[in-house]
Amino acid sequence: MRSGKRILLCSLLLLISLMTGCFVKLPKETISTIDGDIQCEFRVGQNARFIGPAVETDAVFDKEQFIKLFNEDGQYDPLYLKYHLDECDLKINADEQPEEWDKIFNSEINIKAIFGEDSRSVSVHWYDTKLYFFVLCMGSKSKPEEIGYYYIELSQEMDEYWRPIIERVVKEAEDASSTPLTLDDVKELSEKGDELLWSDFKQYRFKDYGNGLYIKRYDIDETFELTIGGDSDIGKPKYIRLSCKTDGEFIDIRTHDVESFISAHI
Repeated sequence: MRSGKRILLCSLLLLISLMTGCFVKLPKETISTIDGDIQCEFRVGQNARFIGPAVETDAVFDKEQFIKLFNEDGQYDPLYLKYHLDECDLKINADEQPEEWDKIFNSEINIKAIFGEDSRSVSVHWYDTKLYFFVLCMGSKSKPEEIGYYYIELSQEMDEYWRPIIERVVKEAEDASSTPLTLDDVKELSEKGDELLWSDFKQYRFKDYGNGLYIKRYDIDETFELTIGGDSDIGKPKYIRLSCKTDGEFIDIRTHDVESFISAHI
């Protein structure tokens, strides 16, 4: 009987914690050593850790500096910060500050150390010239003034070491996706038909319009633009639309005649 009451009490406490805050993460692990050589890997952009392509760079980092960064991130306990929000350096409410939220959401830099068959990674966000760790999301209906995403700024020591590396990696990521998309590119890509993937467009310059979905727009010229959308930016998009800016007509380049559409709108 006592054990049943204990289980019920634990369940109630869990329910209360879920009602007073959302996406509360457990404290992160820390590491003391990394054995052997490491391979450095960087990803930049929206959900970089999970879906961002690795940046082609020869930038490297010191093993001990990575351990310090990883452990600095790991020291921030969300369960503690939930009740000490004043110790956070930055708060952004996605509903009230959609532009700022998009800015910081797209600014993730994931830094990964690969050693042997193991690896560890840590993410930072570059927002308004400062580097931050994401630490907590609050969603309390009873305290709407607390709703938001909370961040803590990197220590000065960590900032001084990592900033030059991150600046270089971000620039190289931007350069890799700075090629403008042309109509000739669209014609060539359309030949792949239903086999077209998000990754086929990664080298082209785009603007991100997603808000809950993944929507990327590629400006081609004064007449045409291409829009790609889906629930994820991995694998096959839900649609790949070539649009005419003047009349709003569009086709999906995987299933329609691209040459005829272009000819009809020039």
